[in-house]
Amino acid sequence: MLTVRESCPSTVVNVQVFVLKFHTIARYQLVSIFKKCKPQSEMGVVEPGVLPGVPATPTPSTTPAILPPAPPTPVAAAPQPPSTSLDRAGEKEDKQTFQVSDCRSLVKTLVCGVKTITWGITSCKAPGEAQFIPNKQLQPKETQIYIKLVKYAMQALDIYQVQVANNQQTYIRVANCQTVRMKEEKEVLEHFAGVFTMMNPLTFKEIFQTTVPYMVERISKNYALQIVANSFLANLSTSALFATILVEYLLERLPEMGSNVELSNLYLKLFKLVFGSVSLFAAENEQMLKPHLHKIVNSSMELAQSAKEPYNYFLLLRALFRSIGGGSHDLLYQEFLPLLPNLLQGLNMLQSGLHKQHMKDLFVELCLTVPVRLSSLLPYLPMLMDPLVSALNGSQTLVSQGLRTLELCVDNLQPDFLYDHIQPVRAELMQPGEFLRIYNLRAIPGSSKVPGLTSSQKELDHLAFHLHGGNTFGRGIRVLPEDCPDVQEMKRRDQRPLILSSTSGSEPGSSAAPLGSTQRFQL
Repeated sequence: MLTVRESCPSTVVNVQVFVLKFHTIARYQLVSIFKKCKPQSEMGVVEPGVLPGVPATPTPSTTPAILPPAPPTPVAAAPQPPSTSLDRAGEKEDKQTFQVSDCRSLVKTLVCGVKTITWGITSCKAPGEAQFIPNKQLQPKETQIYIKLVKYAMQALDIYQVQVANNQQTYIRVANCQTVRMKEEKEVLEHFAGVFTMMNPLTFKEIFQTTVPYMVERISKNYALQIVANSFLANLSTSALFATILVEYLLERLPEMGSNVELSNLYLKLFKLVFGSVSLFAAENEQMLKPHLHKIVNSSMELAQSAKEPYNYFLLLRALFRSIGGGSHDLLYQEFLPLLPNLLQGLNMLQSGLHKQHMKDLFVELCLTVPVRLSSLLPYLPMLMDPLVSALNGSQTLVSQGLRTLELCVDNLQPDFLYDHIQPVRAELMQPGEFLRIYNLRAIPGSSKVPGLTSSQKELDHLAFHLHGGNTFGRGIRVLPEDCPDVQEMKRRDQRPLILSSTSGSEPGSSAAPLGSTQRFQL
């Protein structure tokens, strides 16, 4: 018996045999099994042993006494029609069809086997080679075999879509099921991905540049196959390479996200996988995403203007901003700077226009989460004031985002500079008579420990705003100048005792009384 290292050509033939077995399962076994299945939507809760639509046998206590029927008159049995070749073929086909469990075991064995053979192909010394070449590139004919493997194996992996109910009736899991119900399915899919992660990068690229359209098509019919794509993106040797192939494919089909809801949801999930890989391998995948950043942002804004479903494009931008907005992707932040003026201007126009509330909330969130440093935002700070007001008077999520943005500005900007930019929106942002000074602003989740809030008030539904002087949370910042008309009006109207400690003379930890709890921010 030849070992893997003794004859590499024979191992390639073995892979071809495995491909043919996957093809047989996909073309014959799965077709026969799927014919016997019902869609999950037609499956109701059925008691074991009771078929849908067949009434259960009544119990003796509720069945009236019925006299037994008279014995039937014997008649000659009707002759059975002779079996035809079609009937015999059908019986033969039923006998040759595997059970679901057997088919799963066969697919798992084939996946693990082809993974082992692939390891041998990529790590053995072929005849005629002077020395061992690790992770060598496959020949074109060998690559074509693996392209067929992707096609037929991903079809055969649909066997895990078949589920068995309590009454032994088989049904097909819905295509967009978000969870993998079997540990075995996840393991097999990861093993299948492992077949390709050990390959030479050039071979990997050639295989999936050819098969990525088919792969996405299969994922649309069986969402569990996303595990294969996720495994490629989570592997250092294939992450940037597969992310490039996938993002280029998705960008070519970006216009489809504005009309087809199902495809839009799928493409959005795949985009999120690509964006998530940037945080996983920042050094490699920042370089991968950098040349595509402008097209993602500009095309999304342009296509949204004429799309039937523009919301999907802004969800894509939100996914991008959230993925790279953690403060650790300076290469992408620099690439984003030229996009800021047009992007903020466009989002400001949208959030001030007539749109459904969920759309306006999304525009506000995008304005406040653009992935750049605060220092880069200073020239465009006036464009953030209206979204800031909308956020602080919006939903709980937007209030939190608005407070974080305002806190960032208060902690890092000079008071006079910040006040000059607040002036245009002070009518909406400030309510005279409430506060005298703000030295340092913090939002504290409401609870029974905060004065003025009862124990019945939920923490996430209330925010208490405190005035802090001195160095309670760092340096004190005076936001409102003493000669500001709003301060004079506050002094005149405020009936409570005033705490007028200066920044330099404040004791650490000193603070004024809580200034109420409200979901709307007031200065």
